[in-house]
Amino acid sequence: MTRSESPSRDTPIREELVKRFATCFSRMPSCIYELGSRDGEDAARLSAAAPHAQVVAFECNPDTVTEVRRRLADVPNTRAMDLAVTDFDGSATFYKIDPQRTVTTWEDGNPGASSLYVATGNYPIEEYVQTPVSVRAARLDTLIEADTIPPPELLWIDLQGAELAALRGLGVHLGQVGLVYVELSFLDIYEGQPLAKEVVDFLRGACFTIAAVPWKGEFQCEVIFVNLRLLGPSARSRVSTQGLSLERTLGPPGQPGWR
Repeated sequence: MTRSESPSRDTPIREELVKRFATCFSRMPSCIYELGSRDGEDAARLSAAAPHAQVVAFECNPDTVTEVRRRLADVPNTRAMDLAVTDFDGSATFYKIDPQRTVTTWEDGNPGASSLYVATGNYPIEEYVQTPVSVRAARLDTLIEADTIPPPELLWIDLQGAELAALRGLGVHLGQVGLVYVELSFLDIYEGQPLAKEVVDFLRGACFTIAAVPWKGEFQCEVIFVNLRLLGPSARSRVSTQGLSLERTLGPPGQPGWR
């Protein structure tokens, strides 16, 4: 996650996301993926909100994955996986944040801004200094089809530009996902990253619509998508209408909405 325009991590969005899933589908999710775990906090809170779900946390930053494992060690039904989630299998170059040289309001130097992409220097709120390292990378459908992990029903995505690659890497299993929470960017904070509209268009093509926009800043936003194919007819009609209304307001401040 980039900072400091983003809202506090103390907001109850994780708990509200699980409640929204239960409202939409009349049951709790059986499996949740947290993509881009940073320190395991979000995975732990998602697990607390859905205690019977399996929660799989993905983090490839060698500087923080130990903290993810430590945080989740005593949390039931959770698992930490130290690899990059993308749209190919093999190895990838990961650009981890140098916390000592990065200029940020985060006291820890914001390792959560590490990315599979090189920073552009365009983000006016923080100045990133990155160090390239080689990490393991995988498509999610490869892991699912090898029975390494169960398919997800709820996604929490905070991948610093790699959101679209991760979604593509799910392949046909994206159709089983009921809700997606994702942080999106209006500004190219990283070189070559897909911006918000491209991710929205991809999910629209997979029959998702916007169910809520919990937060929108000048450069980024947080969006919840719902899979219309998995909803009953009445819920589908209600959410589809609401989604179109929200979608018209999603553009960055001062810009036209998306249609």
